[in-house]
Amino acid sequence: MYLGATPVATSYLGSQQVYPNASLALSADLLAFAAAGGSQELTVAVEEGQMWALSVPVGWSASSQSGTGTATLTLTIDNNTTTVARSGALTVVSEDLTATCALAQAAGAKSYGEISIGAYGYGVLPAGGGTVSPTLAYSQPWTWNGVNGSGGTITSGATVAYSGSGVDAATGTVSASTKGTTESGQTTVATATVSVSLNGKSAAKEAVVFQEANSATYGNVTPKNITVADIPASGGTISEGTLATDFTQTISYTSGATRPGAVTYVWDDPVSAPSLGTTIQNRTKIGSLALRAYGEGSKNTYKATDVYQAGNYVSSLAVKASTFSYGTLGAGAASISPTVNADGAWTFTFSSGATSSEAPSSVYGIFSVGVTYSLGSVQNGFTVVDASTGTLTGTARGTEIGNARTSGIVTRKVDGVWTPAAAYNAAGTKTTSASKTAACTQEANARALSGLSAGCESSSNMPPDIRQHDWMGAAGGIFTFFCNANYSYTSGATSLEDVRSSTAYTSLGEYAGITINGNTAIIPSRGTVEGSNRYNHFTASYGGKAVSWNTGQAANARNLSSIRIAAYAADATWVQPADWGAVPAGGGYINFRRYTTYLYTSGSTIEEKNGADGDRSGMVLYEGGGWMEAWGNGGYHVMSRGVTAGERRRGTIYWTYDGLTSNHLVLYQDANVLTWNDPVISRATPVSIAAAGGTNNVASGLTYSQGGSYTSGSPASASSGGSLSYAVQTAKTGFSLSGSTVTVTNNTSTSARNGFVVRITLTLNGKTATKDITYNQAAGVQSIEYTDWATTSIDMFASPTTVAAAGGTSQMSTKATQNRTKTTKWNGIVNNTQQEKQTVSVTASYAKVSGGGSLSGAAAVSFPNNTTNAAKSGVYRATYGGKTDDTTIAQAAGTQTIERGAWITQSVQITASSTNVAAAGGSSSLSTKASQTRTVSIKWNGIVTDTQQETQTISITPTYSKQSGGGTLGGSTVSFGNNTTANIVTGVYRATYDGKTSDITINQAAGSKMYQDAKPVMYAIPETLTLAKTSGASGKFKLYMPNKRWTWNGTGTVYRELEIFTLPFAVKMDESIVTGSSKFCTISPSRIMEDGNYGSTEYVEITVTASSANTTETARSSAVGNRSIMLPDRETMVRGTCIVTQQEAGHDPGPGPGPEKASITLSLSYNQSAGTFVISASEAVRDTLRIGVTYHDDMGGGGDTFTTLNNGSTSAQGYAGGPSYPYCEIFEIDLNLTPPYDSGNAIYYW
Repeated sequence: MYLGATPVATSYLGSQQVYPNASLALSADLLAFAAAGGSQELTVAVEEGQMWALSVPVGWSASSQSGTGTATLTLTIDNNTTTVARSGALTVVSEDLTATCALAQAAGAKSYGEISIGAYGYGVLPAGGGTVSPTLAYSQPWTWNGVNGSGGTITSGATVAYSGSGVDAATGTVSASTKGTTESGQTTVATATVSVSLNGKSAAKEAVVFQEANSATYGNVTPKNITVADIPASGGTISEGTLATDFTQTISYTSGATRPGAVTYVWDDPVSAPSLGTTIQNRTKIGSLALRAYGEGSKNTYKATDVYQAGNYVSSLAVKASTFSYGTLGAGAASISPTVNADGAWTFTFSSGATSSEAPSSVYGIFSVGVTYSLGSVQNGFTVVDASTGTLTGTARGTEIGNARTSGIVTRKVDGVWTPAAAYNAAGTKTTSASKTAACTQEANARALSGLSAGCESSSNMPPDIRQHDWMGAAGGIFTFFCNANYSYTSGATSLEDVRSSTAYTSLGEYAGITINGNTAIIPSRGTVEGSNRYNHFTASYGGKAVSWNTGQAANARNLSSIRIAAYAADATWVQPADWGAVPAGGGYINFRRYTTYLYTSGSTIEEKNGADGDRSGMVLYEGGGWMEAWGNGGYHVMSRGVTAGERRRGTIYWTYDGLTSNHLVLYQDANVLTWNDPVISRATPVSIAAAGGTNNVASGLTYSQGGSYTSGSPASASSGGSLSYAVQTAKTGFSLSGSTVTVTNNTSTSARNGFVVRITLTLNGKTATKDITYNQAAGVQSIEYTDWATTSIDMFASPTTVAAAGGTSQMSTKATQNRTKTTKWNGIVNNTQQEKQTVSVTASYAKVSGGGSLSGAAAVSFPNNTTNAAKSGVYRATYGGKTDDTTIAQAAGTQTIERGAWITQSVQITASSTNVAAAGGSSSLSTKASQTRTVSIKWNGIVTDTQQETQTISITPTYSKQSGGGTLGGSTVSFGNNTTANIVTGVYRATYDGKTSDITINQAAGSKMYQDAKPVMYAIPETLTLAKTSGASGKFKLYMPNKRWTWNGTGTVYRELEIFTLPFAVKMDESIVTGSSKFCTISPSRIMEDGNYGSTEYVEITVTASSANTTETARSSAVGNRSIMLPDRETMVRGTCIVTQQEAGHDPGPGPGPEKASITLSLSYNQSAGTFVISASEAVRDTLRIGVTYHDDMGGGGDTFTTLNNGSTSAQGYAGGPSYPYCEIFEIDLNLTPPYDSGNAIYYW
């Protein structure tokens, strides 16, 4: 309202307010709705005729959105199907007045119904034992807030438990052992009860588990071989034989068990035969003997075998031999024959035991007799006896002196042999023998002495070319005497006998000091006494006879033989080992003496000192002259090595005199080695850390030092360098080490945490030192805060959950689950927040929700007797603290079981993720499903009342195999490589499962060439070439004709395809300057073709020659290649270019004069039909090269091979896999894959 242009807030008529005259009020400030939804009324009170408008939050609806005057509205909200409470505010606006009402809806909750157990049962266990698992299906309905149609059905996730004797509580499996060989009918194994619990509800059901009957099947008795001994040739009776093994019978049971049957035996009538005496007869059948076997279950069998009488043959042969003798043999060579008496009778013995002195008829065999002589030993000149006549041969005694002698024993042996005819040879050939012995005597022999021969042999050291038996050298030696006696014998023979050891020897002449000892005379050396030749006379006497001869000794003179140098010590401070040895690294002194030695013809020597001690004239010092110096009037000083480290060093000294060189004295000075002491580490410890934690760097404030010394005695020191490392020596909770930083966490205990030790390890100059740093942390302070307990859910229980069919009572009880929050702080910092939970028994209020049974008292449910064959149940609810929980209490019904057989596969169907694979390669995954059926048997109280067939189609894991065609199989994946043919590749693959198969065909698209170049190009190989600085230096490269590069399907090996143009074009070579002021090389050929087709030529080899020497200090280069030419399609071809560089004038290829490094090109020619190749070099190679060659076909098949081109050779050969591979080329030289390869001796291109 305005008064003119001024707004009016309030207007009165007298004391009555007339503006504003509106009012607005609501009948409630808050409307709370149940989770299940519903409607409530709200009154809007205003003045009569006053208009109002209403707005409501999302989820709520109002019966009217606006009106005039006071009105009552209906507010509605749907079922809350979430666990989140809803809230909002309703707003009413009237004129300039506003009123609100808060709206709220409780959070939704799921309400669960009773569990229904559907199929539950077991298959029949086999008689052979095993384990059977139950089949189980159940369901439970649920809603939001009890509103029908707002939920669904749960068929999984329940807690399933099984009970019953022998029933696995977790899986419900029931096992039975085999019935073995015990026969029985079908038996009950167990009664299994399943209990299903889900969302506070539970249900139970029973099923009976059976094991099938076990019955026996009696097998036939199986006969085995029997053997019967032969009746001997002497006659006898056979009443039973021998079984090789017992007859067998197997009794089998339904369980799969078996056992052997009990078998008894009875032999039939015996068989007899008389003795065969001396009648020869082969083994003969006399009759047969039978064995009858009786098994269990009225099973029996019969086995017969033939009976034979053994053959009768000559089993042994015997004879008695006669005596014989020899006369006396003379001393000369002679022979003598024996005198023999007559032999005795023969005895034949037969298999039957009978004997005969007569040989059997020639029908049965042949009897032969033989006589032989043998000499037992060759002795006393008797050498041999004639084997058939017995004549004994002796030997003339010649010069042998001795008494009469006797021969070795001569044996006369009589042999008899019975050789049966082939038809009667079972006993084989029989032999016998008898022997007698005799010996022969030869007369004695004698001799007489007739004369002597004597002399001597010298062991002189004279040269062999002038040595004589009776001549002795100046060095002296031994004369060895010899003397032979000549004898004649009674037999007329003569002999010469060595009697030197029994002969007497005497001496006369110029020799002095001769000693005769037995048959030797020792001639003394002439020593160091010089003189001319001298002579002596010797005589030998034996057996009254004597003989004499003369001897001589050579002259004696002296000559200088050798010189030497020896170590010598003047006093105790000088080094004096045998060869000086090693001087300490700190230095020392050495001295020496010189000696000359003279040699006499006699071999005697004399050594004399030469010069004063330490005389250095003629001395030579080497290998260490820098560390030895002359000292005083003689000897040398070895200097200290100070602080210069080094290995042991060596020096030598020698002297010369009269053309001779002395021995070398060797001197070593010890190595000078620096030896470090252990380093010392300094760092403050312990370190204190606050209770709330923190960090500290162990390296902070760390110092160290190290001392050492040299072998020479010089000192050394260090205080830097080396390596530092840090490691935990003693671990403690809350402490950690990273690098050199120690991190300590908040101490959440009331005790100090002390003793965390970090070990510092220093490695310096090969020595290691450690130091331990200890860290301590103050004790922590803890505080704990709790919230109030809040009930989150309740669980209702019934005992029992199933009441017997006869009726009974179930007692209900309830437990509440409650939560509260526990907050733990350490040192004022929240360390942990935990939810504590408790479950306590509570007194709830109970109500029946649905179903059977009735409340009896405050917490009991009673069921009357159940007179139906269906189970009954009732749902009951417990309420406490605003929470509810339902449980189902059931009553048992009649027992029904359902058995399901094993699934049987009827067919399989193989599929592939793709039946068409790209030409470039790829893979396809195979999968297979099986269609299966099984039989369902419904039993009431163990009797089948109905059978049904169930079917299913499931994914399976079959065995996959390749039947034919292309591709490779890995597991269930078929892979195809790059198709390098223009044909479609087809492969057939098979899935096999439970004896069923299914095939599928997978195709790979035909391959196609994909070109990388839009137009043909020319290119040079190699792309760079180096010429020597001299005029005429040359090299070669290959210019490849126009071609395009391509691959199969855009991947894999790159091929080149020669481009053939039907229209002619010219290819001319030229040179363009890259660096330098003028062209410096010529090209041959300079024109490859002139307006002509190049046909199938792949490349042309171009020779580049330097037309002049490079006299500048700079290398010069040119680009050599074909001119850019126009192709017939008017496109310009890419130029193929080789950069040619000539070395500068100052280029030095190496020390001394030598040839420039050669550029050598290797090429390969291939004979596909033979599968051989030849590698040719443009000139002899400078190295031994290992050359790799690859061969392949269009399908990607092939391989690599290697051959060797020896240094200095120009060609090598090899084999490239055979005619199946049309392509062959060089791919590496000495492991270098890309040309050129510079070996240091030459540059190779290919």
